Amino acid sequence: MNEHEEYLLLAGAKGETRHISSNDICYIEAEGRHSTLYLNTGKSINMNILLGDFSKLIDKWFPFNHKYFYRVGKSLIINKKLRSGLDAKNEM
Repeated sequence: MNEHEEYLLLAGAKGETRHISSNDICYIEAEGRHSTLYLNTGKSINMNILLGDFSKLIDKWFPFNHKYFYRVGKSLIINKKLRSGLDAKNEM
């Protein structure tokens, strides 16, 4: 594990847990009262959290990597560390 690799522990409705690396999160998008994490693997994870609340908790969850997450408008938080990957996907 990289010394600056931090993980978000997510608990699912059926009791399962997942560790998501901050380095794997491309962006988080608001969808009403929920948010969706989009990962660099192409997978997405729906969460029962408002984007504003997620934004406030990023400093706590990712003390080393919070500076890479940037709120873009009302409905999107991007991981600036992975921005070049997002740009490449949009060009295809």
